[in-house]
Amino acid sequence: ADSLRVHGVAIPTIVGIQNVLKHIGAQKDGKQARVLWISLREEPVVYINGRPFVLRDVEMPFSNLEYTGINRDRVEQMEARLKEDILMEAARYGNKILVTDELADGQMVDLWERVSCDSVKTPLEVYEELQLKGYLVDYERVPITDEKSPKEMDFDILVNKLSQADIRTEVIFNCQMGRGRTTTGMVIATLVYLNRIGASGIPRTNSIGRVSESGSNVTDNLPNSKEAIRRGEYTVIRSLIRVLEGGVEGKRQVDKVIDKCASMQNLREAIATYRNSILRQPDEMKREASLSFFMEYLERYYFLICFAVYIHSERAALHSSSSNHTSFADWMKARPELYSIIRRLLRSDPMRALGYASLKPSLKKIVESTDGHAHEVGLVAALRSGEVLGSQTVLKSDHCPGCQNVSLPERVEGAPNFREVPAFPVYGVANPTIDGIRSVIRRIGSSKGGRPVFWHNMREEP
Repeated sequence: ADSLRVHGVAIPTIVGIQNVLKHIGAQKDGKQARVLWISLREEPVVYINGRPFVLRDVEMPFSNLEYTGINRDRVEQMEARLKEDILMEAARYGNKILVTDELADGQMVDLWERVSCDSVKTPLEVYEELQLKGYLVDYERVPITDEKSPKEMDFDILVNKLSQADIRTEVIFNCQMGRGRTTTGMVIATLVYLNRIGASGIPRTNSIGRVSESGSNVTDNLPNSKEAIRRGEYTVIRSLIRVLEGGVEGKRQVDKVIDKCASMQNLREAIATYRNSILRQPDEMKREASLSFFMEYLERYYFLICFAVYIHSERAALHSSSSNHTSFADWMKARPELYSIIRRLLRSDPMRALGYASLKPSLKKIVESTDGHAHEVGLVAALRSGEVLGSQTVLKSDHCPGCQNVSLPERVEGAPNFREVPAFPVYGVANPTIDGIRSVIRRIGSSKGGRPVFWHNMREEP
């Protein structure tokens, strides 16, 4: 993220780490720039003769071993034990260890690598040695599973580490390829940085809640149109920004930061890439894999929007000396509806999240009313852009006079299904009109001597 002191890189060699630090000027005899280097690898890594090697399954050397939920201490303990195992095995083979190397064309080759106690290092040891050599670098490890969203606790750890660093500190993230996890870390760090300097707010525009100008391309706003998908306007995201206060602004901020950090991967547009792959892929196994990536990427985008709203509302979390703040994990727990949305609209029904039922929306002819304004419901709904009255929503009449139960002995106009518990001042009613509310209050007041009424609304829908 240019000019924001946030950087990303793939897993480097030891010389590569030194070159990056020299480039930034993180040396006592250089610019004296301070660096916070955050590795997002959850896989155990060791350096052998200056090059990184990762533990993999012999049958799947290109696939990461997943340790979802592992913390820094445990993964670094694994790396220390892995180093011991390498040295013990090498002692049996003339101080050599058999490794699997990868050529520039992706071909795998097995070769014997000569090792010694000094040539095998854990990542932690590498950075500690660089500190002793005068490099101004602090090293952190936040293990995150590849191709998945960080867990709520991961967000909190990153906020804690980033907020403790001086605002002028250069922040560097790495994973394996320097793509998904690294880009996600860069987005999180940029959101934190912007909030720390008070630059996170995006002015509300006059277009909020209005239908777009008649000259705009209406097909771009239809559900599942190429442009709407590129903008990340999936059903689950529309539902999120409707229910989450500040959700519209949070999505705008995340989109802005994602676009700024997109030199390797655009985290929003990558969702659409897998969506398109699902539709075109004839091979069922590859299609299932694409669907899995689609869901993980969409969930990552969902949590980034939640985090953007959180960090803007919980500024106390950005002050390292403050203990009086709500963590992101607790903030999410206090909003169970955010989990129910993603469970209902993504995890339990991925085809709906994909928009599979309406992949080819037909553009109906716009019927003009007598005043010359379009009133075709699909187009008007597509062009809506309010915080709650958003795209693909309609205002449906919520009074249902036809729901009246004919077996009930009493009828109250405008208040269907009014009834009471015999001998108790407890009543029930369907959603009433305003006149219906008045009628119910008059009915209760007249029969109970004008006592006050306590009305409970059990609706969760707006």
